[in-house]
Amino acid sequence: YILPKEQFERGGEREECQERRPKQELKPRKWNLNQIEQAVLDKMNIIYHEGNLYWYTGRHYQIIRNGEELFRLIRAKVSKDAFGATSVKWISDLFMFLKTDPNLVPDDYEEKLLQAKTLISFKNGVLDLETMNLYNHSPDYLIFYTIISIPLYLVLFVVGKADLKKKAVMAQKIVNNLGFRPILFLSGVRLTVKGKENILKDQAALYVFNHRGFFDILAGYTTAPYPTAFVSKKEIAGVPMVSRWMKFMNCLFLDREDIRQGLQTILKGIEMLKGGTSIYIAPEGKRNSGEELLEFHEASFKLAEKSKCPIVPVALNNTDAVFERHLPWIHKAHVIIEYCEPVYMDQMERSQKKAIGKIVRDILTEKIKTNQAEV
Repeated sequence: YILPKEQFERGGEREECQERRPKQELKPRKWNLNQIEQAVLDKMNIIYHEGNLYWYTGRHYQIIRNGEELFRLIRAKVSKDAFGATSVKWISDLFMFLKTDPNLVPDDYEEKLLQAKTLISFKNGVLDLETMNLYNHSPDYLIFYTIISIPLYLVLFVVGKADLKKKAVMAQKIVNNLGFRPILFLSGVRLTVKGKENILKDQAALYVFNHRGFFDILAGYTTAPYPTAFVSKKEIAGVPMVSRWMKFMNCLFLDREDIRQGLQTILKGIEMLKGGTSIYIAPEGKRNSGEELLEFHEASFKLAEKSKCPIVPVALNNTDAVFERHLPWIHKAHVIIEYCEPVYMDQMERSQKKAIGKIVRDILTEKIKTNQAEV
């Protein structure tokens, strides 16, 4: 392994070395992997986690997938001609050797990862999902957000005094256009929407989806009709900023441990459906990381049965590939959302109504398996 040692001792470019010492004295020498690794780590911040190498770009950590990517980074970040030998074996050896270095996993790294599982890194800051605060790389974004939020709150407050439904529609448009769509774009999500003809714009419906991760909500809200409210767990009601906008959109907060409170939430949802507001709900009750869908809670379908509104199954593929599969990092992904044909409970036999959870679950299972081949 050949590399000019003077390059790294001085930390300068090759041209600077040539000015201080005659060119003929820059004799490359063989280096072992330890020396090469140290030279690279002096110039790049690299960590190792769960079988992968990551380097810090200055804003977020980015995966290094193979030796070729590592070498391109070295050429760009260390020096274009730092090494005298660039064989395939050399690249492979260095890539594997870095993975064996225990120093690339700091002692407190696992603890930091646990604390960071609710953080998403974007180009302009880090978003805390628990508080929805954006810890910015630059103060400009927070200043901008604060400036636009205050008048929007005031506008929605005034509109809500006259027409609550119009207030919910306006809030949904604001959240979509200033929040969810920019997040999808910044996260590198390519969203494919199927079955648009099954999105019922002239009547309210119960949209039943499979729950894979945080980006289910973004994919759902940016494609749903106006107005639409999501059913969420009660803990979200305590999250600043997020809960405010969810309340503006008439979202429901379900306490899964309190049966009485849960019944009240269902009754409120029935009235909303009768009043023309569609509802998004995940009958699995929680995020599912397995290949098979969890059993559906039959109580979720009482919303459709009692309000006599149609059920639209919504199949989501690959939303967890954006975030949940590699916490706390955001990865680009192709997400597919398909709106299936509506199901009308008032046209079913009594025996079919009792099995409505299984019927809808089977529809989603088939669509998810079909669409998985396209992601």
